[in-house]
Amino acid sequence: MLNIKQLYVVILAFLYVGLATAQDKTPIYAAKVTKDGKYGLVGLNGKFIIPPQYDNIDVFNDGMAMVQKDNLYGFVNQAGQVIVAPQYEEAYNYFEGIACVKKDGKYGFINKSGELVVPCQFDKVDNFNNPLKTVQMNGKWGFADKTGNMVIPAKYDYVKNFTEGLAAVNNGGKFIGENVIQGGKWGYIDNTGKMVIPEQFEDAWTFTSDGLGIVKKQGKWGYIDKSGKMVIAAQFYACSTFNNGFASVQKEGGYGLINRAGKLLTTQPFAALGDNFYDDLMTAQFGKKWGYIDKTGKMVIQAQYDEASHFSNGLGMVKKMGRTGWIDKTGKLVIPAIYIEATPFSEKTGIAAVSVGLKPSAPPAPGAKPAPIERKWGMIDKTNNKVVDNIYDQINPEAIKGLILVVKDGQYGFIDPTGKEVIAPKYDEARDFTEDGLAAISVSDKWGYINTQGVVVIKPQFDEVSDFSFGMAPVSKNSKWGFIDKTGKLIIPAQFDQATQFINMNKSAGGNTPGTNGGDDTSGDD
Repeated sequence: MLNIKQLYVVILAFLYVGLATAQDKTPIYAAKVTKDGKYGLVGLNGKFIIPPQYDNIDVFNDGMAMVQKDNLYGFVNQAGQVIVAPQYEEAYNYFEGIACVKKDGKYGFINKSGELVVPCQFDKVDNFNNPLKTVQMNGKWGFADKTGNMVIPAKYDYVKNFTEGLAAVNNGGKFIGENVIQGGKWGYIDNTGKMVIPEQFEDAWTFTSDGLGIVKKQGKWGYIDKSGKMVIAAQFYACSTFNNGFASVQKEGGYGLINRAGKLLTTQPFAALGDNFYDDLMTAQFGKKWGYIDKTGKMVIQAQYDEASHFSNGLGMVKKMGRTGWIDKTGKLVIPAIYIEATPFSEKTGIAAVSVGLKPSAPPAPGAKPAPIERKWGMIDKTNNKVVDNIYDQINPEAIKGLILVVKDGQYGFIDPTGKEVIAPKYDEARDFTEDGLAAISVSDKWGYINTQGVVVIKPQFDEVSDFSFGMAPVSKNSKWGFIDKTGKLIIPAQFDQATQFINMNKSAGGNTPGTNGGDDTSGDD
């Protein structure tokens, strides 16, 4: 039975773990800034989370952010404290309390105190964000856990990641390029290292969630189940994973469609097939023309189009003789193919932007070349009713804050989805509205901001600006960047060489985070 002192220690340990976990998932709103060529992070309060001193900074993962200095990598915590000084040649972001690092050409694992808990002993490490990491030692691959324990000895020439409890392994093959192994035989092991599907295949993919693996035998591809049974014979030159019960396969003459039973549904070979069914139809290319097949494999809309897009809300966008229109699911042309260019119908507004060619108002002078046909953009609804006349140079039909950015005679303005001009085209340049309700506009090479009523709330005065996020926007004056609030007040003085928008820099908290070098990608790769 625990005494009072032991119980106190246990309670403190639980509180620490809970506090650390909560802190690791707390959003960190910050902007990446540079000063004298060095990167740092600044918070919404204008204070540095990390002063500019690094060659690069990654987002926070598991409460830690990877930093780079002089081509070496280290880590800082959410308070900006240096936990691991830059000293490693490469690094993976933290995952479940450990990070992978490389020193003197070998990889090992460190904990969140920076202690090397697994010596740098591996030649390579892959799939680090998995309970079992693929590791290479002395030219052979195996699997290690986060403590460095070799759960499955390094004895294979190549391995793939565990999926559905199985991993593909190869013996006798030669590595000739990224994820390309030549020769040898492939089989599958379980997470104890037991060979559950003997090495017999020329190539093998990881298993998918539908319980099937794609394998190659005698030069052809087929499908096996998790017991190793060949459920669809190896007979294809190429094949895809199943998507909603269907897979595309390549046989003599072209591509076809099979179901989970392996039955070939299509009765004729196609030059290409779409990636999936949309509104129960899939694009299919026969010869040089495109049409549509249904889920029985039948060509229900004959191949007659130069281009065809997938169906959405009962309409498919097609192009014929250089003009774009829309068909319904019976193949009827419900919107004539008369448009030079078109965008898909917006899911939000139900409208599409379309362009037509306007002939020159006067014939060319004797001996002169004809003037090019001028393209003008307008908008239509799904019944081909003209919502906006073709009078604009550019239109993006996606309405943000109920307004659509347009360009007319080189000037920028905004209309609503009915075509009503809300903010007349009068700006030299403009950007879409943001969720903060402001849009950046430019007049005489100076930038400011307007609201959705067209009122100038921050007068044009900046050399460059970016969009607002979390109530702040980076702005530049005299080649230096600072941050203003929505009233135009300079909250963080202009002092930086570069600055990004504010974002949530904590990947563990989810939400608005940028792409990173973490996960399965090593940050120090050439």
